[in-house]
Amino acid sequence: MFVVVGSLGALNYRGMTTWHVRTTFRIMSGAEVLLRRVPPWSSLLRRPVEQRIATQVRRERLMGVVFVLVGTTVVIGSFGGLIHSFLR
Repeated sequence: MFVVVGSLGALNYRGMTTWHVRTTFRIMSGAEVLLRRVPPWSSLLRRPVEQRIATQVRRERLMGVVFVLVGTTVVIGSFGGLIHSFLR
């Protein structure tokens, strides 16, 4: 089941990241009112919402690339270790 959901998400990765960021911003809109008063976040929250969403989408896509690279390396390394142990 997890493989199917993960595969569907990977097929539409751009759409999934945009949907995830927009949903997160919508859910966190209540906390945003309180964070506007905190100095480190007040300047960040002055930017337009669309610009903040675009920045977060780029961050999530970059994190996705890193996860794919690390995951691929681990899988290839695991197969290499298995092959090595069978050849002994």
